[in-house]
Amino acid sequence: DRDATDRQLCGCIQAVADRELSGSDTRRIAGFFDDPEEAHAVKISDSWRNESFWDRYRAYVSAARQTCG
Repeated sequence: DRDATDRQLCGCIQAVADRELSGSDTRRIAGFFDDPEEAHAVKISDSWRNESFWDRYRAYVSAARQTCG
């Protein structure tokens, strides 16, 4: 059943997010869905905070891909 598969995948991705990201990181990433240009601005920023955040984000994406498949 596709709905069950979608729920399972979403649950897996959320579990990885809970493990890899802080609450503020999660909220920031969620905001990228409303404003994709913000994601790009953060990615190309020279700010050490943005670079640190982007490193955490990339690690999360990598872990989610490995874990959830």
